[in-house]
Amino acid sequence: HDIIPVVFSDEFEELPINLGLVDMIDNETGETKLVDTSSSYYKNSIMKRKKEKETLLNELKKYKIEPMFIKTDDDIEKVIMKYFKLRLKKIKQ
Repeated sequence: HDIIPVVFSDEFEELPINLGLVDMIDNETGETKLVDTSSSYYKNSIMKRKKEKETLLNELKKYKIEPMFIKTDDDIEKVIMKYFKLRLKKIKQ
């Protein structure tokens, strides 16, 4: 059995952009929040998430675990197919 970590990413959530006050919808809860994208709190929270992601990816790499990366604008089926084709190729080597 295998466990394959899937890392989802949304470019908007990873880039500290300054748009001022923005209504953001939490896709998991449906809740709308007013966020000040120019605040240091917002920018620091993005940087903190980036560091946490880097730490996680480094841990996975240390144990030779290859995650599947999916961006929110990707065609998920294509990403999954590509991942397993590459994996099969490595196994056959």
